[in-house]
Amino acid sequence: TKKSMQLAKEIVEYNTSENIDAVVAVNSEALDAILKSAGTLDVNGTQMNASGIDIIREEQYTGGQTRGAAVMDIVKAAGHAASDPLKKAEMVNAALDQYSKGNIVMDPPGAFVGLLASKGINNLI
Repeated sequence: TKKSMQLAKEIVEYNTSENIDAVVAVNSEALDAILKSAGTLDVNGTQMNASGIDIIREEQYTGGQTRGAAVMDIVKAAGHAASDPLKKAEMVNAALDQYSKGNIVMDPPGAFVGLLASKGINNLI
């Protein structure tokens, strides 16, 4: 919802002290599709090929991390995977497919494709 997107924006601004002009929300189905397209991920030195939720739970259970830290580990691993041009293309295609299915939303609406084209997948995740 619009209210949820505004709340997410405010949380990020509060925690980073930076102004945010856009918010991208990715549900677990979209995250899993993007991670699957990336192939095996190196998460803190461990090769993983699992759903986003499973990776987060594993990081929390075995690594004693907070949910936020576990999410950032996935972001870093996916960003690293996107440095491979072939994987990056697959990840971008997966993100566009998930956006078209409504599993990725952005505020302001309609700006996702332009953001993806200008910044690339590794800057969105």
